Amino acid sequence: MITSRRKIWVDTMMKEELGLIEDKKRPLDSALSTFVGFNIVGLIPLIPFLVFFGLGINANSEAFYFSVAATGTAFFIVGIIKGKIVQKSLFRSGLYTLIIGSIAASVAYLVGYALNILIS
Repeated sequence: MITSRRKIWVDTMMKEELGLIEDKKRPLDSALSTFVGFNIVGLIPLIPFLVFFGLGINANSEAFYFSVAATGTAFFIVGIIKGKIVQKSLFRSGLYTLIIGSIAASVAYLVGYALNILIS
């Protein structure tokens, strides 16, 4: 019986029932792709500031609005990609990721704002 061999049973449940393990991927490849993807997507909010700085324009408030729009678009696109991978509604998945990402970004912004007030 498979349940008598705990390691094989857990691996089977993770793969067959939950779909969490793929035999084809190596952990180092997954770690590297996650690292690269996180850094590439993490640059998106900074791009408007870099462009404005590169052009010599001192317009931080305008760059902030462009940054918010670019980040929101990135969240939505990442959600669409996730929806395609897990075969769910693309719009719903994009919207859900946008909402969760917006909440996380808002909390991070508010914490940074509060810390700035405390330090000043």
